[in-house]
Amino acid sequence: MVIIPTLTDGTPYYDQSIELNGVTFNLYFEWNEVLGRWRMSVLDTNDVTLIAGMTLVTGVKLNYGFSCDPTFPQGSFVILDSTTAFTPPGLYELGTRCVLAFTPGE
Repeated sequence: MVIIPTLTDGTPYYDQSIELNGVTFNLYFEWNEVLGRWRMSVLDTNDVTLIAGMTLVTGVKLNYGFSCDPTFPQGSFVILDSTTAFTPPGLYELGTRCVLAFTPGE
C-alpha cells in the first residue's frame, strides 16, 4: 500500500505527479464547495483523462470498475480514515484525518 501525499493547507485546487506500479500519472484535486467534498481526476503523462472527478469518500474502492482499463493504474485508490467517523475528508482533512492510499494490483 502506498500513501499518496496531499496538501493539508486548504488549497482547493492542485495537481501532482506520482509513480504507481512504475508508471507516472498526474492527479488533479478539486474541492467542491457546494458538496463539501474532494474530487480527484487521474490523467496520464500526456494529460489524457483516464477518470474524471472521483468523489473522495471513505469505505469504498474509489476506482471500482475502472481498474480493468489497462491505461489506468492497476490497483485500488481508497480513503483511509484515522478515526471511526468514516465521513469524507473536509477541506483541511485530506492528508490528516483521512489519507489517500493506493493498493497495487487489486
